[in-house]
Amino acid sequence: MTKHRPRIQASLSILILVALLLSGCIGVETTMTAPATATTAPPAEEPTPETAAAVAFTAEQAAEGYHFDDGSLQGWEPRGAARVSLATDVGRKDDSSLLVTDRAEDWNGAMVDVKHILKPNTMYAISAYVRLGKGMPSSKVILSMERTPVGGDPLFERLAPSADDGVNNGQWTLLNAEYSYRGEAESLYLYVESPDDELVDFYIDDVRITELETLVKPPREPEADLPSLAETFAGQFLIGTALEPFQLDSEYHAQLLEKHFNSITAENVMKPVSIQPREGEFTFKAADRLVEYAREHGMAVHGHTLVWHNQAAEWMFRDSAGNPLEPTEENKALVLERLETHIRAVVERYKDDVNVWDVVNEAIDQQQDDCMRRTPWFELTGMDYITTAFEVAREVDPDAVLIINDYYLTNPDKRACMVALVSDLQAQGVPVDGIGMQMHVNVVVPSAAEVEESIEAYAQFGEVHITEMDMSLYNNDNDDYETVPEDVLVAQGYRYKELFEVFTRMADKIGSVTMWGMADDYTWLKYSPVVRLNLPLLFDEQLQAKPAFWGVVDPEQLPVFTQRVSIAESTPQIDGEIETLWITQPWQPVTIGVDFQTRWDADNLYLLVRTAGIPAADDMIAVYLDEGNDKIGPADQVYVFQGITCADCGALTYATSSDGEYSYLEAAIPLATAVETYDQVGFDIRYTTAALGGPVSWNDKTHNQDADSAGYGILRMAPAARITFALPGTPVIDAEEDEIWADANVETTTVWVLGGSGSIAEVRTLWDSDNLYVYAEVTDALLSNASANEYEQDSLEVYVDQNNGKTTSYEPDDGQYRISYENVHSFGGFGSEERITSATRITDTGYVVELAIHLDAITPEPGMIIGYDFQVNNDEDGDGARDSVVTWNDPTHQTYLNLTRTGLLMFTE
Repeated sequence: MTKHRPRIQASLSILILVALLLSGCIGVETTMTAPATATTAPPAEEPTPETAAAVAFTAEQAAEGYHFDDGSLQGWEPRGAARVSLATDVGRKDDSSLLVTDRAEDWNGAMVDVKHILKPNTMYAISAYVRLGKGMPSSKVILSMERTPVGGDPLFERLAPSADDGVNNGQWTLLNAEYSYRGEAESLYLYVESPDDELVDFYIDDVRITELETLVKPPREPEADLPSLAETFAGQFLIGTALEPFQLDSEYHAQLLEKHFNSITAENVMKPVSIQPREGEFTFKAADRLVEYAREHGMAVHGHTLVWHNQAAEWMFRDSAGNPLEPTEENKALVLERLETHIRAVVERYKDDVNVWDVVNEAIDQQQDDCMRRTPWFELTGMDYITTAFEVAREVDPDAVLIINDYYLTNPDKRACMVALVSDLQAQGVPVDGIGMQMHVNVVVPSAAEVEESIEAYAQFGEVHITEMDMSLYNNDNDDYETVPEDVLVAQGYRYKELFEVFTRMADKIGSVTMWGMADDYTWLKYSPVVRLNLPLLFDEQLQAKPAFWGVVDPEQLPVFTQRVSIAESTPQIDGEIETLWITQPWQPVTIGVDFQTRWDADNLYLLVRTAGIPAADDMIAVYLDEGNDKIGPADQVYVFQGITCADCGALTYATSSDGEYSYLEAAIPLATAVETYDQVGFDIRYTTAALGGPVSWNDKTHNQDADSAGYGILRMAPAARITFALPGTPVIDAEEDEIWADANVETTTVWVLGGSGSIAEVRTLWDSDNLYVYAEVTDALLSNASANEYEQDSLEVYVDQNNGKTTSYEPDDGQYRISYENVHSFGGFGSEERITSATRITDTGYVVELAIHLDAITPEPGMIIGYDFQVNNDEDGDGARDSVVTWNDPTHQTYLNLTRTGLLMFTE
């Protein structure tokens, strides 16, 4: 992650922005320049004082480009402890460029003041060419903006990151982006940095800032006739929002805030580094403004946060000389004393206004045996920082609700850690009053059921607060909409509907629901984890209501959203038994406790409905089929089951069963016209039970299926997926064929998606409690890495979908792992170096790849099925172009984007 540091200015409290959520960790800058000594980069011409102080470029000059050919730095200066000078022997078009050397930390680089160039509400194209110094290893380089709103803290906006190792010392790499901002800016600095551990030297040249015709639409007056969010949930829980003080300067933002929210959270200005940037220097001004506003408007204040390892006051972990403290008893006492002093001062000041405190933020790491995140707090004090924080806060303010706040708390492993931690704390008498569930979700995960299960688990410890809620439009780091499709916004609206239905059902356990931002014009998700258009909140960039808003306050206002599901060809026996073929695809949820699956063959559509418990006599399942998918008029076929029987099912064959936990309805629906692969039929299912107070439907949320098929979802007929089986075993990853591989099942790539012949692979798999193991023997007549693109080099790719979600884009459990014949790794989805270990070996007929993929989202066990596929890329003639691609199962050549057509892998004993 890129670490950002603010430019040294008059006020240290402004310098040290706490904007980790926006883009990176932040610390204190101690110097602006380093000694002017040479490094491994080529010698550069030292500018004279006159040239170094050259007048900054005008907008017209910036559009022409910073070329550094006039003997001056053209307004550029060091960022942090770096040296910025002119190079006279390296340039993109001539021999001139800007050289950055002597970097002491990864955020050090070069920057230029562009406040006089950039206007608000205007779109700019910004680009720069970068190249590494001689002898420097390939590294990531990032073009970014540091923007400080008037009255606010600096924001660090990544505009154009290179690929992770995308910049080298042999050629220039172009970084480009479009950029705009709203509101007035106190300062704007364009800067270039390299976040890698290796503190590389780099050149910058031909930087251009060009105004585009596209204007950013300014905010509009909020709709006065909307239902108020706060009033909609009055008597159930508070509705809050996070904000920065400068947003109060906007009349329209203030109107939106006052109409819809009755609780506020300081997004950044109550964090330790903002309030006490240096020991004994408290800067309450920004936080005071928010608290005073809340007091004047009768709003609650959710305090965020007293203790956090990021955006912490770093001096708390350093000695008087600025060196990191060692973990000694003496230093432990010192750090706890500093912590106590900080908490006493902050809680005392705000105890009459803050009703809930996030006392400790993000202390859990489920990957650790003891579940504790290895932060400076923990390393120096163990668990004592947590107990001290809660005990001091309670002493100072006996009336505030004190909670521990964390993210990803729907994850079962992290949930178990939180339950164990709070159980232990409360057993010791530590005054933990509840749990804050950060709700940074996306349009796919987590499910409503996972959220509900988690709230139920945490409610035993006191109040549950839904904190930091927003919903990314993306479930991976690769997608990027130029214009967000309307159906994506509608899908977001339905996701908000599902989650707020959970909150409403569990309102007696929930103290508040806080949105992480008021509207889409100001959200950290536009800049993290990557820069892209993201619209995660209930109101749009002009402060107008979105489908997400209506999903929360009145779902009947939502447009119809058509779900599309690919279903596999197969023919189950209709006997109420759950065959293996039924567990090879994900369940489609109707509501919590009700879901279904479908299969097909030429003459029938097969349906399996699963409901929690035993159905009551008056529970109803209605099934609707529009065979032509013309969405005109009523259904072609309708079947209604009451309890476990169907009164008028004609030729339909069905069976029911129960395993105690679930009841199952299995049916074969005859089709009037035979279907073929890739045909589509309209389909919907409606479930009615007294416990839910009315009907729920899979697709048509108006429940108008009897009169009109326009609201049905779509089932797309797909070929049956291949399935293979993996035996248990733990091989040594050395590209040698251990005896343990002898009995492993062998599968061969046979599905040509590019070309019709070329390299193929025979692949075997094993598994243990932590990993999936792959041993691939690739036949390849000519090994080639001639292309600069990894996917065009001779390589093996393995796709793993741990939860077998078969989603149209990558979820966090999904990964694409590419290993070249030279054992060079590259990834897609959420694949990463942390998840794999590999080895390769060149043979007389090609090469071998042996690979271990860590299964961190599931606990493998016999009978479990995951999504799985593999692919061979082949440059047949060594010219740098890929000539053939062959897979095991997916024929679409879209596996790197879409996992719906992967094969299946079952773990066996």
